[in-house]
Amino acid sequence: LKLQFLYLIGSVPTIMTLRGLLYVCAAAGAAARPRAAANVLMIAVDDLRPDIAGLYGQDYVSTPNLKRLQARGTTFGRAYCQVALCSPSRTSLLTGRRPDTTRVYDIGPFFRDTMPNGTGAVVATLPQYLKAQGVFATGSGKVFHAGFSSGGPTSTEGGGDGGYPFNASGSWSEPYDFCDQFYNGTVQSPRAQGWPDGPGCAQDAACVECLTKAGSMSADPAFNPAIAVADCPDRCYPDGLVAEMTVAKLRQLTSGDQRWFLTAGFKRPHLGWFVPQSAWDTYTTSRIAPAAHPRPPVNTSLASFGNNGELCGMQGVTCAEVDGYHLLASPTGEELRHGYYAAVTHMDAQLGKVLDALDELDVWSDTAVVLWGDHGWQLGEHGLWAKTTNFETAARVPLIVALPDHPAATKGTRVDSLTELLDVFPTIVDAMGFARPDGIQGDSLIPVLSGGAGKKKAAFSQIHRSSLMGISMRVDGFRVTETTAFDFATARPVYNESNTDYEVYAHHGDTEDDFDAFENANLRITDPEVAARMRAALWAQWGQWGQGN
Repeated sequence: LKLQFLYLIGSVPTIMTLRGLLYVCAAAGAAARPRAAANVLMIAVDDLRPDIAGLYGQDYVSTPNLKRLQARGTTFGRAYCQVALCSPSRTSLLTGRRPDTTRVYDIGPFFRDTMPNGTGAVVATLPQYLKAQGVFATGSGKVFHAGFSSGGPTSTEGGGDGGYPFNASGSWSEPYDFCDQFYNGTVQSPRAQGWPDGPGCAQDAACVECLTKAGSMSADPAFNPAIAVADCPDRCYPDGLVAEMTVAKLRQLTSGDQRWFLTAGFKRPHLGWFVPQSAWDTYTTSRIAPAAHPRPPVNTSLASFGNNGELCGMQGVTCAEVDGYHLLASPTGEELRHGYYAAVTHMDAQLGKVLDALDELDVWSDTAVVLWGDHGWQLGEHGLWAKTTNFETAARVPLIVALPDHPAATKGTRVDSLTELLDVFPTIVDAMGFARPDGIQGDSLIPVLSGGAGKKKAAFSQIHRSSLMGISMRVDGFRVTETTAFDFATARPVYNESNTDYEVYAHHGDTEDDFDAFENANLRITDPEVAARMRAALWAQWGQWGQGN
């Protein structure tokens, strides 16, 4: 029996009454399935690893609002990005396609241009597909990577696949508010370019004065501190502005009848860690533990190791070559962790304002909320800082999904089946009751949310290194990574039997609660028989599930 409380105006579905009671499906002997969500709020967080209190087990980090969201939905404990870098990861998620299909591996290329045989021109992004179903798609903050990476007019601003300059046939139903931030503390927004079609996003004069006096903003484009603390209001920071815009948009959308897809893209904890004094004061540097294994894993490949370039290029940070590796020299890891955790806590406080609005507007009964981080982040583990590797700390991400009338079997629980960010697109489409579009390469998580078992046997990530590609597979008990030659014309790695740039790490007994306990010794040297088997599995599985599948 299927009951629909919809009527159609042309081809546009509009909610008539009983918001959220869009579908009630039941069949004798069939597994119960959540009813469809009328609306979706999708929250993207930049550079957030699962260093989160609650079901992620990191209670030294103050994230009460992430805990609130966990209590309403399901936390995926082993979710992985497809590339540990902003633009290619977000492109993969928003198109539902693997990087070897989008051909986007770095910041800069735009999938509309890179996908072969003209497919980029016709592929529908997640918001674009929902818009075609009659859903109003809008948002603010960093969801697409701004600039050339998403069709923007400059390398750093606009874009968002038709968000600015606005293109009615692009991904959004109205001009998009980016509200990102440059390294010098100023907010990055098309309003600075005279954007005429929307309110934009900018710090007001009082904020500029406050941040400048505190040394957290400078007109000098070379100003790029790793940490900048100021006793200024939340709205002086991009995430405070995104929270304000999201709440305002929620009030507007919930007053109408059209179904909606709303995004909120939080910037922190991305570098630099510009945070208000209150977030900084949540922690004490002397009480923060450093990484237990601050040197590269034994017998690791230099090709797989990141050069820490993003952090080493920040003011106040020095790095030095040690045995061929570019490692942090100063400040201490504890100081830098303090900055990262303060940025996480600041972001969490802005998330709380959005959750408060959902409570006040009473929309949980018809609105699904999906929160994800675009990739992990290394806080000194293996001597690494930032992202751009295939290590677990860079590839593993937070993912939380809360449905209307969330199934009791998984509500407030953590599920540790293997999951990829690639699964977000089909999950949201499925949650809203729409058909899965052709070409999607992930799996809907609705069956898992309903209490079923996850179907993935492996999760795949990759990192571009000049003419090489690091391909990585995470399975139960192991991670295997190989850096190899890559045919960019066909988007396929080139197998070389004699290649020794591969690593195999055991994850037996890994509950994912300790970011430091694993991937510290390469089995290629210590257990070559197991390593050879895992390497063979990587190549067999990459062809089946990794590239283009």
